[in-house]
Amino acid sequence: MLVIQNLIFFNIIFFIGRGLNIFFELYFTKNKKSEYFGIRKNYFYPLFTFFILGNLSFILNFFAPLQNNFLLIIISIFIVFNFKNKVEDLKSEQLLITNLVIPIIFGISSISVGFHYDAPLYHLNTQNWIINEKIVLGISNVYLPLGFASINEYMLANFWIQNNFIFQHFVNLSFLNTLFSFIYFFIFKSKSIFYRNVGIFTIFYGFLDNFGINGGRNGFFNIQGIGKVDNNFAVIFFLASVFLIQLIKEENFESSNLFIISNFVLFSIQLKVYGYGLSVLYIYYLYLFLRNNKVSILKVSAVRPSLILGALWLFKDFLKTSCLIYPVEFTCFKKMVWYSSRTPMLSAETREFHNALTLNDSLPTWFESFSSKQVDFSIFMNFVISYIFLFFISRLFFNKTKVNRNLKILITLFIFFNLILFLITAPTPRFLIGLLVFIVSSNALFIKDYKVKINSKFTTYSLSILFLITIGLIPRISDYQNTMLDPLLARTLTPKQIEYIDNTGWGVKPLDGEQCWINLECTEADSFLKVSKPWSYMMFSSDE
Repeated sequence: MLVIQNLIFFNIIFFIGRGLNIFFELYFTKNKKSEYFGIRKNYFYPLFTFFILGNLSFILNFFAPLQNNFLLIIISIFIVFNFKNKVEDLKSEQLLITNLVIPIIFGISSISVGFHYDAPLYHLNTQNWIINEKIVLGISNVYLPLGFASINEYMLANFWIQNNFIFQHFVNLSFLNTLFSFIYFFIFKSKSIFYRNVGIFTIFYGFLDNFGINGGRNGFFNIQGIGKVDNNFAVIFFLASVFLIQLIKEENFESSNLFIISNFVLFSIQLKVYGYGLSVLYIYYLYLFLRNNKVSILKVSAVRPSLILGALWLFKDFLKTSCLIYPVEFTCFKKMVWYSSRTPMLSAETREFHNALTLNDSLPTWFESFSSKQVDFSIFMNFVISYIFLFFISRLFFNKTKVNRNLKILITLFIFFNLILFLITAPTPRFLIGLLVFIVSSNALFIKDYKVKINSKFTTYSLSILFLITIGLIPRISDYQNTMLDPLLARTLTPKQIEYIDNTGWGVKPLDGEQCWINLECTEADSFLKVSKPWSYMMFSSDE
């Protein structure tokens, strides 16, 4: 039953996205496009749904709480637009794989998935505030991590359905489903050698994830607990990186592609602050676009929607935390009433917890500290082993191709910039997934065809098996066993009920531990807060 639920869920998300696309083409777009970046537009439909749902949610939250799944119901109405258009984009065996096989496989993971540790720590309460209050000024004063509020929280706030949080897992699976739909296109449908080889390297890397030190794990995409955003961010970051390289490589400067890639980059930033790492590729592509079309940035209408949404997003962060990019201290306006003086502490504790590199550390000293976390170190070593293995495979079986020198430098700068960014902030593998997969797949840029002529049917058959095995090994083996034992199992995943005690100061705290689960008045520890309601908006400021 869980498998069927996920299958239905993904296809609803898919057809909402298709309906939204048809709606915008009917009323807002003069030139209809059949593809973006050389990829048929139907692969993008689920991402259209989540991008629009998330952005409508955070904008609406400026004025009202997101109660009763109101916005999800409204956006679902766009399914009816599927009947307004011909179905050429649906006439493909691709749908059998992307809309049936992949969601069935990933749906199996639903039988054992639970809440990530951070979900009851702050993710669920972040969503709880969004559902019950319009934007709260200074919410970071209640509990510092509540200030993060990525667009993932706004999306997930729409999927509190009958107190069953399994639907939030289906959201995460939809991102993975979409990623592997693109990988399927890259390998089996694309005419681009770069796309094809990106797909091949990615799927080989995913296969190698199942082998290595301590049983494997090399930093590939995985099934993550409910509430976390890392996989969703990694999917968008990785795809945006690949698309930007393709656009630059092919010198494709169409306005429609600039519009889509600008929103991809924005979506990545909204999901996680590390999305700013895409700026290296995006700014260079934008420079080439302006130079090629001989226009100024002010006259490019394709970037205006993302600029407006981006400005509103920064304003949202400012109201919640008094920082434009939370918790980056130099972007904070410390004189605002609702500024939390503990914001620098959050940055410092995060960096310390994740063994970030500091100016006082030598590389050997830092690496020794990093290596002390056995799980992180084994993932790092497995990544290195996988990369070296695939590098030699590319040299043994593929012919090299010449690559533009500027493009080589650009990719090197992009990887170096992002690695430094992660090293000095939070070098934990789950934050690095998108970048690690891109580093591996970027080898595709330097190769073209096979050195040895191989029967095309044999190659397609072999890659098809590898593709399905790689996807099939992402859920746990035990999930398959339990599904076979009870294929009709329906699961209701509900939050834990805990006891609270009064704080010294404002609110309550958990009787045991630090996880608040779902309680708007809950903080991790004693909080001395002043609560007011300027202009009918709730505001928290420090009363210490």
